[in-house]
Amino acid sequence: MDRKLAADLVAFDMGGTTVRDEGVVPYAIRRALEPLGIRPSEEDIAAIRGASKRQAVAALIHSATGEHRHAEVAVDEAYQRFVAALHAAYAEGPLAEAPGASETFAWLRENGAKVALTTGFDRATRDLILRRLGWDDGRLDAVVAAEEVPSGRPAPYMLFRAMEQTGVQSVHRLAVVGDTAFDLQAGTNAGARFVVGILGGAHDLSTLGRTTHTHLIHQLTDLSQILQ
Repeated sequence: MDRKLAADLVAFDMGGTTVRDEGVVPYAIRRALEPLGIRPSEEDIAAIRGASKRQAVAALIHSATGEHRHAEVAVDEAYQRFVAALHAAYAEGPLAEAPGASETFAWLRENGAKVALTTGFDRATRDLILRRLGWDDGRLDAVVAAEEVPSGRPAPYMLFRAMEQTGVQSVHRLAVVGDTAFDLQAGTNAGARFVVGILGGAHDLSTLGRTTHTHLIHQLTDLSQILQ
């Protein structure tokens, strides 16, 4: 018999939280910006992790050039290069679920909670990752990409879309889990009861610690101690 948990929906980020990919995103960003002569530092890239990937590319271009009004063509072209590099890397390179991901998904659903993934990736990249991991088998109740909502993180819209798709009506029954400051900010902006940062991903303890949250955990299986 299902046991009632403290959340009806748990929305996880993908890259860095439930998916491990050997640094594909920083690699793809650098490949995308190289033709523009823009070479972002590790700190520059870390600062935009968790955002919609198109927003991230745009932010790095605007920061480097100071140009906003006439840079849309450059942003579009750079974003297409980014997506192409991302697809090639995810199609052929190393890709694995984060430790405890499938176990945690199964435990949540066995105990009556819905499971959603939200991501700054485009739909095609999201679906490629799901196929490679075998996560397109019905184990997830909702999967939302940033391009499916008006704005990506830190806006809460992906979380609200996941609530719509799973029929969860109260943010007081929502838990949000991610490895970046933008993940936590989106959860806070949604009014989620649980805003959980997971260590070991894109952002370190210092960054996550100074971002509003309810919990910080070391591994996904630690959620059982929070939600029971």
